[in-house]
Amino acid sequence: MSLSFKKLIIAGAVLALLAGCSRQSPLDAGSGELGPRGSDKDGSEALAPPAIAISPGSGLAHGGVSLVGVEAAELTVTVPAGAQVRQVLLYWAGGSIAVDGDDAIELDGVAVAGELIGGPTWFYSLLGANYHFSAYRADVTRLGLVGPGTTTLTVSGFDFPTGAADENNGASLLVVWDDGTSAGIQLRDGLDLAYFGFAGVLNNTVPQVFAVTPADSDRLAQLVLMAASVGQDRPTRVVVTTTAGVQVFENPMGGADGSHWESIELPVLIPAGVASVTAELVSTPGYTPRGASLGWVGAALVEPAAGQGPAPWTISGTVFVDADQDGTRDESETILPNTAVDLAAAVGTNGITITALTGPDGRYQFSVPAGSYVVRIDTAAHPASFNPDLGAYFEATGPLERAVTVGPSAGGNDFGFKPNDTWLLAAIDSGQLVPEGLTQAMWRQVFRCALLAENRAGELEDEVEGALWRGGYYGDDCGVVTERLFYDAVALRQLLTAVTELHLPEPFVFDEGQELIRAYKLLSLLPRNDEEALLQETLVTELNYVTGRAPAGQLDLIYSLAGWAESLLASSENDAVATADKDRNADLRRALTVLEALNTGGGGGVDE
Repeated sequence: MSLSFKKLIIAGAVLALLAGCSRQSPLDAGSGELGPRGSDKDGSEALAPPAIAISPGSGLAHGGVSLVGVEAAELTVTVPAGAQVRQVLLYWAGGSIAVDGDDAIELDGVAVAGELIGGPTWFYSLLGANYHFSAYRADVTRLGLVGPGTTTLTVSGFDFPTGAADENNGASLLVVWDDGTSAGIQLRDGLDLAYFGFAGVLNNTVPQVFAVTPADSDRLAQLVLMAASVGQDRPTRVVVTTTAGVQVFENPMGGADGSHWESIELPVLIPAGVASVTAELVSTPGYTPRGASLGWVGAALVEPAAGQGPAPWTISGTVFVDADQDGTRDESETILPNTAVDLAAAVGTNGITITALTGPDGRYQFSVPAGSYVVRIDTAAHPASFNPDLGAYFEATGPLERAVTVGPSAGGNDFGFKPNDTWLLAAIDSGQLVPEGLTQAMWRQVFRCALLAENRAGELEDEVEGALWRGGYYGDDCGVVTERLFYDAVALRQLLTAVTELHLPEPFVFDEGQELIRAYKLLSLLPRNDEEALLQETLVTELNYVTGRAPAGQLDLIYSLAGWAESLLASSENDAVATADKDRNADLRRALTVLEALNTGGGGGVDE
């Protein structure tokens, strides 16, 4: 996603309970190509309103614990002081090689019988054993075990028959509490299993849509995720959608409650005027690292009444290429999309880190209650984002972590990075980065051939004979057979339009009707200095970017380096004075050396 994510806003409450395959990879899908066997599951592989009544209240509390590899474990749940406990629900889930799961459990030594709410569903096979997953629910309010404040309870007596993989995933309490304020609580439960690599209904979960009452102002709701069977470093994603936009929580599950089960709380924003909120739990597609397998057991939305609940404040900023290395973003400095920014030590999130990705404008935003937070970028984390490239090829020009207090909102929390030419060139020399783009000479010939195909030889104003493309298909005059052109004139105009829209208004402006000639002449000129040479290589880099040519598909890296070059080319006289002319010239030379290396020795086969 790297450039397709909308502006991210994060704040509030959906409750999700998850269970599923927790191995490093499910070796065989139980579903095959047709989904779970019809006789082996209880319905539609989707959550639904529970058959029991849900008590009204002001909010939800939660606590969970893993039971993988242990006979008993303690879970903790905290209810606001002074609030009354209205209802306590116990959920548990796991996988069994004997098809049926275990509907019996003990809570602080008290035997509890659960109702099957999902499954058994054949999810995967391992070493010849078929693992069927089931989820259970029990209303344990009458036991009187939970009250205001913090309560710690022991969970035991839970044992799914397992083989090589222990799939006694875990258990969670969901508590409805009431402090006199009004909120709407909606609950769905069942068992919705998903792993991105499977087929049919086991490939993804069914989004849950909650109707809400439109209000005149933004509101914060709770989002709690209780997750089972998400292995360490197995990424997940939570997507919350309203008519006002999309909120994305990247990889929110970090093993807080132990192996394969965890309870986390996330904030969700309900914008003014919105009439519904849709929540979806995603097994993040990808193999490095492999996306998580999971089972969604429940989802609950707590909607504050208008004028009640915490006010939503925003923490926002940009991640950018700090070309002048002064730590502050200037108008001529370009942005870094797809960078993961973490919000930690958050009031209202139980200390769980929330992550947002910067969008196409380089911005990130969190919507949170008033309080103190820590915003940071971890270049060693979030392998599916741009962060690993930041750590490998860029240096921060300021702190990577900062404390932020909101109430009111706090903007301008920017993070600047500069490319490290030494690291980049070493990676290219070692083969860590393998150039895949066309060279300047190749692109020059591509434009020349397209112009000749339009019978515009008289406008070329050169005396170059023969193809610059070694071993090319074009012959002395490029051929002019349209199907043999790498790109025809129409396609090249579209590529140049895409180039002009990438970063800054300048340096690339092509007059209508003269686009191909201008680009061709730019690629043909003999540069008088590093600035003109960098202008040429920047155009080559951006043409390679818009045609998808990047080392190992690292398009975000090519995009960011081209932006760096544009920023250097756009530096004003004042910028040059501030950084010293000799420093700017050195930066131009560094950028030119990097782009030349990236644009040399890449691909270049001609499409026939």
